[in-house]
Formats: sequence, structure tokens, C-alpha cells
Amino acid sequence: MLETVPCNLCGGADTELLFGVTDHCTGQEQKFNVVRCRSCDLAYVNPRPTQDIISQYYPQDSYYSYRFGDQNTLKRRIRNYVLEEQGGYSHIGKDNVLVIAIGKIIKHLLKNQVLMSVPYVPGGKALDIGCGCGELLLWLKNHGWSEVRGVEISKGAAALANDHGLNVFCGELANAHYPDSYFDYISLIHVLEHMHDPVMTLNEICRILKPDGLLVVGVPNFASYENKVFGEYQSFMKEVPRHLYHFSKKSITDMFEKSGLMIQMTLGKTFFLPGANRNSLKILYRHESKATFIRALWKIYIQKPIKYFLSTEKEAFGQLFTFYVRKKNGT
Repeated sequence: MLETVPCNLCGGADTELLFGVTDHCTGQEQKFNVVRCRSCDLAYVNPRPTQDIISQYYPQDSYYSYRFGDQNTLKRRIRNYVLEEQGGYSHIGKDNVLVIAIGKIIKHLLKNQVLMSVPYVPGGKALDIGCGCGELLLWLKNHGWSEVRGVEISKGAAALANDHGLNVFCGELANAHYPDSYFDYISLIHVLEHMHDPVMTLNEICRILKPDGLLVVGVPNFASYENKVFGEYQSFMKEVPRHLYHFSKKSITDMFEKSGLMIQMTLGKTFFLPGANRNSLKILYRHESKATFIRALWKIYIQKPIKYFLSTEKEAFGQLFTFYVRKKNGT
């Protein structure tokens, strides 16, 4: 069943159709409209699947967040090393020279492209919302956080996390009933765009976050350079209708403000996503002319680096955003 909803940010119902996207999640080739609110610029799927049926777009056996990855791959070990370096943690693994060397290069040369860092809080309490099977929670637990908790709507993923000795609540955040001002750190990494009511989620986060606590939010950037080139053919659009909302920096900043939060720092991942661009180009090639495809190649691989170099707002180019967010006035 689909439902038609007003804008989650301003409550308005006056929208413009941006484009239609075919569902790639179930193989049913259902069409969904991505619209933009004329009042506040928030883009979202409308009509959309209700909460009662949205689970059918998240296959338990294949959705990536519901599976534990190999923790000992070179990529994972480098990632762990960088997270430890950036967050002020002790190195708990026995890393070889290659891992350390690459990790140091990434930390020092690519720091503005490394999106997520979890600053260590001795004795701190952390919450990961949309934690999947709990890989981040397990990492935090192994790195000295006194209490780590998770929230996950998938019964299978939550059960897998709890089987690993974690504390994961299965359901919506508001139903977990955490105390006021309880958590030092909350992460919401590529989850907010999946929420049916992101404003309500952020309001609840503001309530349970400590006055000096940190919220880290990661979302795709709907106003990215790639989005302007590819539109409905951008690879991230394959996540519709799992991605119910599509944020620009303006719309998510307004949403934070409405919920009593403010952005402390913004990072945008602009390069080092070659797979996303290749997939977007493949989709474009299947649906548009060769001339359009060649223009897209030119814009992505020739024009983009030049425009990025000349831009005064480099973070706006990024396909992915990470926001480091605090409560307003520490309230």
C-alpha cells in the first residue's frame, strides 16, 4: 500500500515532480515519483510505501547492512587503523607495515574525504541508530566505550547483533524509551534518508543526547555535482523507495534547526567513489543516447576536477555528506 504525505520539514503539500524512478529492490519494476517541496526544497518519494510494507524492499538475505563482513580484510584493517588514529584510540590490532603506511597516508592526505570519525569518550555511552547487525557497535565495545546500544528495525539483523553480545533494541527509536540526556555519542549513518518521519527521529535524538554530546549523521547529497549530471540515472537512485528522503545541505540544515540541533562541521566525499560513477554511467548508457553518455563522461572526468578546484564551496560537490552535530547552546 502506498501513502501520499505532506512535506516532513514544513508540512506543505505543494510539490513539483522531479522524475520517476523504477524500483530495483524487488524486481517488480514499480514506479515511484521523487518530488520537491516548493516551500522548503526538501525532496522526497511521494506516494511512498507505508511502514507496514516497507520491509519487503529490504531482503533479509542480501541487504548489506544485515550481514557481518570479514573483519580481517586489508580494506577493513586500514579502515580500523584510520578510525583509531582519528578518534584518539589505542591500536588494538597487530597491523603490519603496509596497513600502517596506507592508514597514515589516508589520515593526513585524505582527511577531508574520510567521512566518519568517532571521538573517544572515556566511560562514554554510545548509540548507533539503524545499526544493522552491529558492526560499529562491536568496534566501539572493543575500543573501550562503557556502554554501547543500538536500534534496528530488522528482527534478523537485531538478533544477529545480540548474538554477538550487543544490546540492540528492535523497533523504532521512540519506542526504546531511553532516558533524557543519556548518550555522549549517537550515530545515524545513512539511515535518516530511510526514515518515514526524520523530524520526529531528530527530535528524539535531541532529547536523549547529552548537552555536550555529539551526533554524526551521514546522508547522500541530492544536490551533488553527480546528481546534476545524472539525475534519475544516478546510482543512488537505485535505493528508491528505500531512500524516502533526498537531502541537500539546505534542507537538512533546516531540519536540524527545527529539531534543536546545529551543524558543527560538514564533510563531503567528493572523489574516491569510482564504483558509484561507473554504475551511474552504465545506467545512463542503457537509457540515453551515445552523445548524452559522452557528455556525461566529459562532465564527470574532465570538468568536475576543474570546477571543484575553482569552487568556494567544495563540500557541496560531494556525493556523500557527513555532519557533526551538537545541540543548540548545549541545551
